[in-house]
Amino acid sequence: MKHKLNRYLLELSALFVLLSVVIFFSGKIPLNLELSQSVLWSGNSILFILSAIALLMHSKGASSNNPNAFFRSVYGSMIIRMMGVLFSVLIYASVAGSKVNQPAVLTCIAFYFIYTFYEIRIVFRMLKKSGNAKERSSGSDT
Repeated sequence: MKHKLNRYLLELSALFVLLSVVIFFSGKIPLNLELSQSVLWSGNSILFILSAIALLMHSKGASSNNPNAFFRSVYGSMIIRMMGVLFSVLIYASVAGSKVNQPAVLTCIAFYFIYTFYEIRIVFRMLKKSGNAKERSSGSDT
């Protein structure tokens, strides 16, 4: 499972690099949105770190034979991600004051959905390859 975890972290890193390239080139395109590059870089970095932590938690939960461990990892990673994003937004709002860049924050929300979708996709693949998915669904029937 460790080898596959490294592969999944590499895929997550590739997503981070892809979004970083998009951020870099969004500064070169003249748009009327006035996106703050620093907010986009910070949001992308924070979401990557939170997704990597969540992926590590999912990996431990998926490798366990106990279905409760998997659900604890799902709920725990969701709470960590929500609290991390909440504190990041609160810190940004308190530092920026009335100069909050709303288009950049909305773009970071889109990044949040991209990372969440990709993380869920990885978790389903992780469960499918670990062979625990069938055991988890039929575990309550016995």
